Amino acid sequence: MWLKSPIRLLVAIHMGTAGLLLAQSATVPAGTSLRAKLETPVRTARSEVGDGVLLAQSATVPAGTSLRAKLETPVRTARSEVGDGVVAVLTRPVRATDKIIVPSGSRLQGRVETIQPATRANEGRVRLVFREILFPDGRRMTTWITNSFGAAAPKRNDRYALYMGIGAVAGGLIGGRSGRVAGVIGGTLTGFVIAGNRSGPALRDLTLKAGQEIRLQLGEDLTLAEN
Repeated sequence: MWLKSPIRLLVAIHMGTAGLLLAQSATVPAGTSLRAKLETPVRTARSEVGDGVLLAQSATVPAGTSLRAKLETPVRTARSEVGDGVVAVLTRPVRATDKIIVPSGSRLQGRVETIQPATRANEGRVRLVFREILFPDGRRMTTWITNSFGAAAPKRNDRYALYMGIGAVAGGLIGGRSGRVAGVIGGTLTGFVIAGNRSGPALRDLTLKAGQEIRLQLGEDLTLAEN
């Protein structure tokens, strides 16, 4: 231990053979090295800023653990490409038992792994993979965090209902009084077939906005080794 500023001490001086001790005032300059024995233990675990919870020095979080993060980089299936960089920030700490392994605010560095723009048959889909964690204190850790995201499917039932209704009405009018029931049934079936075979516009693309919270998942065990 090194003194950062001078201190004043009472120095005990032995007085001859009488064995008397005389206290005198003295000054010890800053920078003087001292030796001492701790009576109170000191732990090296750090606490998360503003949380007061100790960070674990060594622990493992199993694969499959769910994570929450907020995107800093937007992703669009209509424009983004494989390999585009993606950054997200953890909104909740990653824990193992009662210890924090990765604090909230840690940044995830990743990329677009696979992407599929919307077509007439499929909605837009994208898979993100994050391979590095950047801790608030500057430490880095390799990892495998991932998840897939897809645009919501359209409501196809509305199209079937519309065409089947039109077919039923048309069939009833064509069949007249005598064949009305058969006409309605035939028209309904015809409308069902038309709705199923009709090729509509391309399905929806997916947009993940900057600031949007997403769910991610550990693709492998996350192990924090003791320093």
